[in-house]
Order: sequence, then C-alpha cells, then structure tokens
Amino acid sequence: MNSVYRRVAKDCLVNWMGTPEEEAISYATNDTIQDLENGNDNHYGVGALGSIRAAMRSIVRQLGLPDNIYSTFENAVVNDDSSNVFNVITEKMQQVPNKEELIINALSDIHDQWVIDNSSEKTFAKKEGRGQLHQYAPLELIGWKEVKSDLIFLEPVLNAIGVQVDRDKLLAAYNERVMAYAEERGITSKDDIATLVGTGSGYYPTLPRELADKLVERKEIVADGIVTKAIENNSPLLGVIGLGQDEGAPTLK
Repeated sequence: MNSVYRRVAKDCLVNWMGTPEEEAISYATNDTIQDLENGNDNHYGVGALGSIRAAMRSIVRQLGLPDNIYSTFENAVVNDDSSNVFNVITEKMQQVPNKEELIINALSDIHDQWVIDNSSEKTFAKKEGRGQLHQYAPLELIGWKEVKSDLIFLEPVLNAIGVQVDRDKLLAAYNERVMAYAEERGITSKDDIATLVGTGSGYYPTLPRELADKLVERKEIVADGIVTKAIENNSPLLGVIGLGQDEGAPTLK
C-alpha cells in the first residue's frame, strides 16, 4: 500500500465491510483505484474518494494555499507517498495554532459533501427507513459518533502532513462548537430544532433543494433523531434543551 488512499481503502474494507486484514491489505495493494472505489468480484466498493477529496480541498483552503496545489496534493494522496507536496503542506500546517479547529472544519466539509452525494431519492428512502434522517443535519447536530466516523478518511491525510489527531482535544473542540451553534441559532428546546429543520436550506445551505423540501415535511422526525443521538452521545446539547446531561464525556471508542 504505497499511498494514503490505499491505506484508507484498507481501513474501510476491514472496519466497514468486515474483510479479514490480510485480504484487505492484498486488495488495497493490488486492485486498481477503480476497483477499490466501485467494487469487483472480491469485495464491495469503498467509495472513499469523494470524502478524501473534500478533506484535501478543505485543508488547502484553510491553509490559504494556492488552488493549483490541490491537484498535486490529490495525486500524492492517491498515488505517491514520496511526493514533496507533503513536506510543503506539513511546513504550512506547523504554523496553525489551533489544529483542532482546522480538523473540525475539515470534518464539516466532508460531511457536507456526503450530504450532497447521498441526496438521491433511493438513498433518502433508505435513510428514512433506517431512522437516520438526522444524518442530513449540519455537523453540529449529528453527534460525536457520526462526526468521528469520518476520521477514517481524514486522519491518514493528516498523518501524511505531520498532524496526529488527539481525540480528547477534538471531542472538546466539537462540544464547544455544538454549544456555540446552539447559542447562535437560539436553540433552547427540541421544538427549536424542529423549527430550524423547517427552514430547510435556510439553516443548512448545503442541502439540495429537493432534499431540503423533504426534510421540512419531516422536521419533527428529524428533530427526534437529533435528540436521540444527543442522548446516545451524552451531548452538551442536552443541557441546552433542558433534558440534562450525565456526568462525563461520551465514549471515544
């Protein structure tokens, strides 16, 4: 596995599809990118490129790097561990005072891209049937467990540019962001969340119009899902909406 992308693909095969480690390493090492992405006779597709690209675009934008560096960065992540572009970006990353903020922003961009890529009628119906409409909410409302799941795409890219993720600090940064979001949006109850969802793309501009309209019609269901996930995550959002919060932080595992 001679690239960041192939390491992500291996992790996806193991963690999400239950592929035995040795088989996953073999597939990630020997398959074409197309077969890894879309699947073949041996395994399902990992579909990781969209999220990895969103992560890279976010990093390039947040670091203020020129647009033309993106294509070099993408080629390096997909194909070439030895590219000098990693050194260039590592040097720039060392100047960032608050890496957790940058990481949360990148995770938000990955989530936004997921919402766009998974807004089809078929996927929406699947998510509705599984009670997962809360996943179409902004990062601040989907819960820590959902947020950290996207580290599977982002963390290997960060490691390649000299950044090690501290999950304790990242969780604290996320909780702060949740609280700031609730204050900014005037959230004090579950009804306030439903009202926000009822504004469609007004509260979450990433939502494609047709998807936003569907969620408006199901605003109470979406709000219920958001609160359920807040309870599962022991989110600070619970205190804001008057449900109370247990002592301690949500589990990191």
